[in-house]
Amino acid sequence: MMDVERICPKCKTANRPGARFCVNCGTQLTPEHDIAEADRSRAKPSPARQPKPQAGPPQPGIGAQVKQRAMDLVRKLDDQLESWLGEGKSKAVRPGGKSNEQQNAIQPAPTTSMLTEASTLALPRLSAHAPGELIGSYLVLNAWSLTRSNYYQTRHNECPNGHPAPQEVTTVSGVRCAVCQAQLPVFLIHEVFAQPSPEEAFSHQKVIDLNKTHSEAAPKSGIPGTLKPFDVFYLAHGEQLGGQQRDQDRQYLVAEYPAESWTSLYRIKLPPADPSQVVNWCLNLGQALTRLGELNLAPNFASLTELLEALLIVQNQAVYADLTYFVALPEGGEAENQNNQLMQRQVMHLGQVLYTMASGKYQNVNRAPLDLGDVPLPFRRLVDRARRGEFTSLDEFLGMLKVAQQAQESARGLRQATGYRSSTGRVRTHNEDFIGKYSLGLQQTTDIPEVGLYVVADGMGGHQAGEQASSQAVRQVLEQVQVKIQELQSVPRLQRQTIKLDETITPGEVLAGAIQQANEVLYKARQQIGSDRGTTITAALVIGDLSAIANVGDSRTYLYHNGKLEQVTHDHSLVASLVAAKLIRPEEVRSHPQRNSILRSMGAQPTVEVDLFQRQLVAGDRLLLCSDGLWEMVLDSDIEQILRQAASPQAACDRLIDAANLAGGEDNVSAIVVWIE
Repeated sequence: MMDVERICPKCKTANRPGARFCVNCGTQLTPEHDIAEADRSRAKPSPARQPKPQAGPPQPGIGAQVKQRAMDLVRKLDDQLESWLGEGKSKAVRPGGKSNEQQNAIQPAPTTSMLTEASTLALPRLSAHAPGELIGSYLVLNAWSLTRSNYYQTRHNECPNGHPAPQEVTTVSGVRCAVCQAQLPVFLIHEVFAQPSPEEAFSHQKVIDLNKTHSEAAPKSGIPGTLKPFDVFYLAHGEQLGGQQRDQDRQYLVAEYPAESWTSLYRIKLPPADPSQVVNWCLNLGQALTRLGELNLAPNFASLTELLEALLIVQNQAVYADLTYFVALPEGGEAENQNNQLMQRQVMHLGQVLYTMASGKYQNVNRAPLDLGDVPLPFRRLVDRARRGEFTSLDEFLGMLKVAQQAQESARGLRQATGYRSSTGRVRTHNEDFIGKYSLGLQQTTDIPEVGLYVVADGMGGHQAGEQASSQAVRQVLEQVQVKIQELQSVPRLQRQTIKLDETITPGEVLAGAIQQANEVLYKARQQIGSDRGTTITAALVIGDLSAIANVGDSRTYLYHNGKLEQVTHDHSLVASLVAAKLIRPEEVRSHPQRNSILRSMGAQPTVEVDLFQRQLVAGDRLLLCSDGLWEMVLDSDIEQILRQAASPQAACDRLIDAANLAGGEDNVSAIVVWIE
């Protein structure tokens, strides 16, 4: 018996033999809707020339309901993936090899995937056609499989004169007919799951109109930032392709094939080494958004996966490969509201692209909290303003992007932004901690670096005695360093404000000398009044991009660099010595009964041994100076997270102090947070 398809009387979609409901609109089907195999060519147009007829909005029906539930599940999985990856999951190279034929064919340069292994499990993969198979009337030459889409290098299976085409690729740009030598163009096809709402999907006529716009805008290159589209068609559920039955509707966008090397942004390693490259890519996409916006087309990507997979890097420029993700905004309403809605979607979209490219993080910019720690400083404000809807036009965003590029490329000294706070805590009745800061940024040019001195001291010896010791130590250190400021700034400097000091003075020597002199003052005062007061101290002297860090006791200085937190200083305490001797584990320090036993402090002896450390700083680094009341109550992992996510140094400082008090606040808590910008 001959298998027959059932043609939907409502939307004219061809369904599998024996289907009871239309897969497209859900209309009930009966045997009277059957069509014989011999009649298929007359009832169903060639998918390469004309798309499957598009229905209106889906009507209630089992098929439509099942399809909508499937798409809702896909979007839900996308949201779960974005949430997982936004929490800092480790990156991994996506598995998946190619056949020998594919490896020998023309392929984009190999790159590293941004996604984790979790993504291959969370997202439904789109099975790919193999080279040699037909997609409609297009012959697959090469295939590149991503997660939610596939790219194909294809050509028509027959030449314009009706002769069968050869089976071998002869050139990058095309092949020739073996009979008449006619040039057969090569196309790039992007295959995705079909849009759930037919009224939003691209029609063949839309592609024709857009193709015409390409020619009118720029006959040779088309709309900047996009590949020139030629056709779009759909293959329905259950259709046989390459010997396999498809389990879901597919959409195919046919575009010009990039003549030069190309790769998907989804596969490229982000962020690139040069932030200026990110700006160039975003500016190129901005041109495309501007031109498409004039046609009332706005980006409509349902997930970050779709966004990354639809973007290609061609000749070192970012371009949209699939314009079917751009939809026309609904008609109606005032023109001003319509334009504002279009602009907001454009800016939000480009802000997402900028964030992803600049940080390499797979997270929706609308999700909170948003980690801007890995975004270059000139771009942070742009991303934040875009997500808050503060731009009045796409041109304003692009203009500020160019300014950010200039700021990124300009050679200037590093700046220091500071937040500080001291708290008595929840148990003590008085505060023996004392903090101090001093900064000098006069004549801030590329030749004169900014200087900052930051000090945290934790006094000992009881009420008033501890307070007096810590405050006196901080004041003495500040005074001694200020005497040396002019000498520090006048020494020779290397390129980019790296300080190279002569043999007689270094920042470390200045800082250690200041602490030593403060110790002498404390010791003499202690001898005169006969008390046992003293203090711990940690200090950082930052000059340009060089930092000298010192400590005595168990007050600490941390450095947040490249997404990782480092404890720079070493504790001079009994528990620290027990950890060094491997008698206790590091995690036991915070609960050890002798954790307050200090082995070294200021004021106890005529001289004191000062530990010195040096760190080279870059934009984005963050310093934290704190007393033991903070690090004993807040884990290093939580400190790292707060420093990474805080919107400002003061916000970071406040959150750290609050976290210590929420954890019990058993001691005084003091902190200084310094952002290097």
